[in-house]
Amino acid sequence: MTRKFDQHFWMSTVHDNCNCHGQRQYQHRNRHHNHNHHHHHHQHHQEQQQKQHFSSSTTSDGSEKDEKRRSKIKVPITREEHRAIKEAANFKEDDNEDIAYLNIPLLWPVGIVSVFSMCFFLFAFSAMELNEHLSFERYALNQLLFTYGKTLGFCNNTMPYERGMWPSFLRQVEMKVLTNVCFRVSVCVPMAIRIFVAFIIRNLYRSNSLLLRRNALMHYLNEISASVATVEVFSLSLFSIITIRFDYAHFYNAMFGTFILSATFYMFLRSMLTFSADELEPIEQLTGAVRLVCCILFTWTASQLFQIHQRFIYHTGCHGYVRPGEAITEYIALIAYAIFSLLQLVDIRYVRFICYPRTSSGECEPLRPENFEPGAKFEHCRAFEWIQRNNPNWQQQQNTSPNDCDIMPSNALNSNFEQSTQRLSNKLFFISGNTTR
Repeated sequence: MTRKFDQHFWMSTVHDNCNCHGQRQYQHRNRHHNHNHHHHHHQHHQEQQQKQHFSSSTTSDGSEKDEKRRSKIKVPITREEHRAIKEAANFKEDDNEDIAYLNIPLLWPVGIVSVFSMCFFLFAFSAMELNEHLSFERYALNQLLFTYGKTLGFCNNTMPYERGMWPSFLRQVEMKVLTNVCFRVSVCVPMAIRIFVAFIIRNLYRSNSLLLRRNALMHYLNEISASVATVEVFSLSLFSIITIRFDYAHFYNAMFGTFILSATFYMFLRSMLTFSADELEPIEQLTGAVRLVCCILFTWTASQLFQIHQRFIYHTGCHGYVRPGEAITEYIALIAYAIFSLLQLVDIRYVRFICYPRTSSGECEPLRPENFEPGAKFEHCRAFEWIQRNNPNWQQQQNTSPNDCDIMPSNALNSNFEQSTQRLSNKLFFISGNTTR
């Protein structure tokens, strides 16, 4: 029995020893595996740190280069500087005209308003003979009874009516209510359109004439033409509204004289500037010739018309008739002025009216995502920065005068970009330009 116990004790001891040895081997293997795993993990961590350090150094180098590149960017302060930057790179703005609200030739609305105005003018001219010119005459007092709407009165017959006299349009506007109303409508309704067209024509000649860029005198004459046209339109409207007998005769006289002078000067300017274009199409050559003839006729007849109408202003007669020669002079002046005004439709035949969506910042529109990716032209929502970053000639030009550059920090550019892309709204802008012929 003792032998069995010893055998059992020996077997259990051997078994325990084997278990202990196995556990030691297992622990050793686990310890070795953990050591290897820790070593690999430490090595992997070092590699990640090296990669991060390399990427951070690369990013810092790139950011430094980007900062240096952006530090040379000139931020335009005035409209002229912005235009100069665009012209230096031949930049064409993305106006999204393919998704425009409106994209029509400007010739149609201006033409409709012009036809409307001419119809009322012709009706005013023909309405002169609808009513009787001569009212009841009191021979004893040498006076005439006149009617103006509901107003009745007597006027001194300083220039009695003679057989064979012709009607004067300007005098009939003063005498007849219907003629006066139609004349006011034909003159006052297209006021804004006429001023608008005058500025468009000035801008077209500014862009398409090399002579205006080289000749300072021609350039300034073109610049003041729009202002002269504005004075002409306002003076014509005022003297069409004001009456001689019931308003202010002196103010009427001042506006009439201002209209004669400004209209003559503007017709002379436009006739001269028509032939300053670099290239003239046949229709433009014909328009220039007709415009020159109208200018000569109006200049010749306007001076005589001014003197004839002065007598009526200061010595208002009782009827609207004048001698045939004086009436023909007035008709020639009116026809020449009307034809000259209609010829402006030829100048704007290529101009289009475009309404398209834009951002509240007014600089770019995030409708095409590819335009706002890194390196795209609207990356920072500033076209002038894209021009200067992608135009090496501009940097060479700016290196000659670095003191004139204004620097905008990059964080300011990014903040402006984020703000402008977040605040999306719709605005209407107008673009006028001469399309390819």
